[in-house]
Amino acid sequence: MQAGFARVEITPPPGEHPEMMGFGAFLGRTALEVAQPIHVRASYLEGGDAALLLSFDLCGFDEKLADEIRAAAAAAAGLAPEQVIAACTHTHSAPSVVHVIGWGEFDPATAARLPEQAARAARAARESLAPVKVCAGAGELDGFSYNRVYREGGPRDTRLRTLAFRAEDGTLRALWAHYACHPVVLCEACRVISPDFCGVAMQALEARTPGAVCSFLQGPCGDIDPLWAHRPQERSLVHLAHAAYRFRRAVEVVMGSSTGVAGDRVHIATSRLVLPVVLWDEQTLLAMHDLSVEWGGQRGAEIALPLMREEAARLAQQPSPQREVPMGALALGDHTVVFHPFEMFTAVGREVEAGIGGPAWVVGYANGYEGYAPTRDRFAPQSGDYAAHALPLMMGRNPYAPSLPERLAAGLVGLGRDVRSRSTRA
Repeated sequence: MQAGFARVEITPPPGEHPEMMGFGAFLGRTALEVAQPIHVRASYLEGGDAALLLSFDLCGFDEKLADEIRAAAAAAAGLAPEQVIAACTHTHSAPSVVHVIGWGEFDPATAARLPEQAARAARAARESLAPVKVCAGAGELDGFSYNRVYREGGPRDTRLRTLAFRAEDGTLRALWAHYACHPVVLCEACRVISPDFCGVAMQALEARTPGAVCSFLQGPCGDIDPLWAHRPQERSLVHLAHAAYRFRRAVEVVMGSSTGVAGDRVHIATSRLVLPVVLWDEQTLLAMHDLSVEWGGQRGAEIALPLMREEAARLAQQPSPQREVPMGALALGDHTVVFHPFEMFTAVGREVEAGIGGPAWVVGYANGYEGYAPTRDRFAPQSGDYAAHALPLMMGRNPYAPSLPERLAAGLVGLGRDVRSRSTRA
């Protein structure tokens, strides 16, 4: 296997104060300064297929922007867009490039720069192509997170996993780290740009290993928060240093006990999955008006409900209302990594991994943003659940059907098995 890696900074220039994503409606949470820079990291892989993985220190991006990024990066690296996967770490302390009504104004200046920045990273990664050996590590990081939906006793995934890419002389060239926890150590009271605990830890690893490019890949964290959240900015910055240090040390321990990956081939597959949508009739929309006000304010409701009516009229022309969403999968030897554009709950992620079998990672916020993929119980009729119903309202979209978690899991399992079988045959 050959691989090349690169990192390009995407921090807004001085004088720009974009709004950041999340934590409440119309907070006007503009970035006043930069605590730590943010980056896009590129991994170009060859051996069987050629593939490019981009990891952005961003909360997420709309599929249209993701498509522009993938096209620009593909052209720079001599690939087709289908050979590129663009994922986000989900930090909430970066410019918002997702359209969620009131929860961080979309920043066109940042969005406009991202395709060219991704292209620079892709080009540099391909130009640094050289033979590598891949080593996999696995361990636990407990006492770091909690289930914010189900609270005490709710499912959590405390596994921390790594893939280290080493040169022939053993030098670390790159690292992928995979864990499931919302990067929200810096919260609603914070007005600084930061990649949050995962990105700060990756920067520390890069500083300790000059020349290495360290990427964080976010796991099924839709219901998982760090123990340190929702504190004032001064206190949050202290917690950020602590959480990033703990995470960095845990990654080093796991990486230190890693072993070689079986096989040295790379295979990639991307596809689209059809998912059913529930169209809310006028009676249901009016019943949900108070929920819309609760999560988006009266101003949010006035924007969201007409958008939902418009979408419902359009989707009603289909035999069965549905949307198509992007999926992706990479096989690196005996390891399978699947990608999707949702905030997936822990239990759904576990179902996907079990279905694929073998060493498998599930990575969210990739090639677009579709809101949450919660467990079926969150879809109780007109429950007003945040993940199942409130976020679709905030996006001005009708919700997915309660079968979403099963349909999404089945699609990812099928794609993951397919790309793994190609790697096994090779």
